[in-house]
Formats: sequence, structure tokens, C-alpha cells
Amino acid sequence: MRTALAMLVVAATALQGTAAARTLEQARRVCLEVDHNDPAFAEACAQVIESPGVGPRERAAALNNRATMSADPQRALRDLDQAIALAPGIAKLFNNRGLALLSDDPRRALADFDAAVRLDAQYAVAWTNRGGALFALKRYDEAIASYSEASDWRPATLSPLYNPYNDRAQAKEAKGDLAGAVRDRTQMAPLFEAASRGDSDLAGPNASGLRSWEPFILRSEISAP
Repeated sequence: MRTALAMLVVAATALQGTAAARTLEQARRVCLEVDHNDPAFAEACAQVIESPGVGPRERAAALNNRATMSADPQRALRDLDQAIALAPGIAKLFNNRGLALLSDDPRRALADFDAAVRLDAQYAVAWTNRGGALFALKRYDEAIASYSEASDWRPATLSPLYNPYNDRAQAKEAKGDLAGAVRDRTQMAPLFEAASRGDSDLAGPNASGLRSWEPFILRSEISAP
């Protein structure tokens, strides 16, 4: 009798383990394949973050994605700090923390953007954001150089969060180079039209992901664990 009871307990435990694994897999799909319209998005990311057996890069991605959707700036920064501590080789984490810092502390933001482009020299979005930090610090020549680095890597691309031509034009205007600003905006015009049609994307060899202007980190972009 005791043997039969023990077998039932083992079977029940195995079923519970299977159900838990299935629930974790569902949480991964919501958080790491970024179904951010799901009302349980934050809870799904929390489950991935807190589950034993989740590797550091996957946990860092879940922290990043939760931070991206957080309405609490300080909570978001804490999540990004923790994510970077877990996976300091992911360039997008530094870019995203830089964006979170940019309006209040452009110097700290610049350090994060510097780290992002050191990790991924082809990360055009981070080069543009780096230019934004330099612009905020009124270091216009350096900002222009950073925007130019971005457009060199992605010369035919714009996105809602990536427009080095317009940003460079603004930096040139701040320097008084109005003719240079006009040239940049003229170069931008057909690209802007393509982006408005949805024809423009940052597909390419960025180590930071095929759609690297998006702040999310997808499961497909990280190696497990």
C-alpha cells in the first residue's frame, strides 16, 4: 500500500513539474517573443526572471523587456542595472540604460552608449543615441561625427527611433551650418518616405539584433542559457 501511495506521489510531482515547465514556456513566449499587448506581460517577465534554471542572458533579456514597459523610471533603471550585471556582453542593455538616463544625466548616458558601440561597432542606433548625448552636452562636432558613424553603417534606413540625418541636421544648425542641415534633410527625404510606407528596417549584421532600433531583446537574439 505504501509503495502504491509513493508511486502516486511521484506521478503527481512529475505532473506538477510538467505543468510548471509549460507555464514557464508560456511566460517565455509572452516576455521574450514580446507580446507586450498581453495584460500579463510584466507578470510573465517576472516569472522568467524568478524561475530557477533560467540562464543569465535569458534572465537579463526578461529584465530588459520588463524595464522597457515599466511606468516607473527608477524600477526600470534597477532592472537594467541588474540585467547588465548578469549579461555585460549584450550591447542593447547599455543602449537602453543610456536612453533611460539621457534626459536627466547625459554624461552617464554617454558612458553607456560608448559601452554599447564598443561591444557592437555596427550598432547604428547606439551611435545615433550617442550623438544625442553629445548634443545634450553641446559637443556638437562630436555629435555630428557620431551621427555620421550611424549613417555610414545604415545609410538607407530610418525608423521611429533612428534618424541620424535629421539629428545631424539639428547639430549642424546648432553650430550655424544651415546649408549643411539642408543637405542632410534633403538626403533624408526619400528615406523618410520609405519609412512612412513601412519599407525601412534595420535588418543587417548588427550584433544587437535584426530590428535593433527596438528596445526589446528577443529570445532569438540570445544564446541559451
